[in-house]
Amino acid sequence: MDVELSLNGPVATLRLNRPDKLNALTPEMLVLMIEHLERIEREPEIRAVILTGAGRAFCSGADIRGSGAAPLPPSASAVTNTRALGDLLYTRYIIAFQLAGLVLLVAMIGAIVLTLRQRVGVRRQSIPQQLARTRAEAVALVKVPLGGGAGSAGE
Repeated sequence: MDVELSLNGPVATLRLNRPDKLNALTPEMLVLMIEHLERIEREPEIRAVILTGAGRAFCSGADIRGSGAAPLPPSASAVTNTRALGDLLYTRYIIAFQLAGLVLLVAMIGAIVLTLRQRVGVRRQSIPQQLARTRAEAVALVKVPLGGGAGSAGE
């Protein structure tokens, strides 16, 4: 069998077993993996899953010489992609999904705090001061002598 499942107490081991092909995935293997993962999900005593490969490689990717598209498992035939993604995110991975949102929120707050903090010696932009300037304050007309550069104009 190309995908083997072994149960050892609270640990399930899912092994890809095509070492001659560096465990390249075929559509049939994907279906077997889904079936094994659904079985693991139904077993409440399993607390961890180890995904490994036989031989010298874990998985070299998809077997492009395979038999085409994988057949869908029977449970997936009447579910739309949007529904399947929603079910996956909001049931199996809800904690990880919420933690990712929390990490993003903390990062955004950190960026805002770092942007708005006051530091001594750092010049900051002041929009009201910029809008209150007059042309006479903002523009200086300088007569540069012929053959002279901008540096010699103020001498």
